[in-house]
Amino acid sequence: AGREAMAHKRAAAFGGDRRTESAAALRARLEEQENEHREALAEIQEKFDQIKESTASKTKELEAALAAERAAAAAAARAHAADARRLALALEEQGVDSISLEAFDANEAAAEEEGAALDALLAAAEADLTAAEEGEAELLLFLQRIEVQC
Repeated sequence: AGREAMAHKRAAAFGGDRRTESAAALRARLEEQENEHREALAEIQEKFDQIKESTASKTKELEAALAAERAAAAAAARAHAADARRLALALEEQGVDSISLEAFDANEAAAEEEGAALDALLAAAEADLTAAEEGEAELLLFLQRIEVQC
């Protein structure tokens, strides 16, 4: 106890009060910075939630558009098949045994064009979805780094 009293007297003699004040000021500044970090983190979390919601919305829109395109392509394929059957029946009724390859080639080319358009749409939708997922993953990593720093 005697040593502590002497150390306290020496600290007081050599500016111990100033050290106490600067420690208190330092604590206050650290608390202020911590509050600022929490506020920044809350803002980032809010932006992340907005991005996540937007990504989910865009994903649903792309999925709906893709489903509509698939339905349209399926309907077009059915229509082409029906046209081919009608053509074959008409030729058969007229007594034609060999069917013109040109008509089938035209139907096949149209179906291939529609398939290529659907593939391009699907690739674009997948690219958009992948980009959205990558952006979400990057944002999650960023948030984790900020949480570690705070």
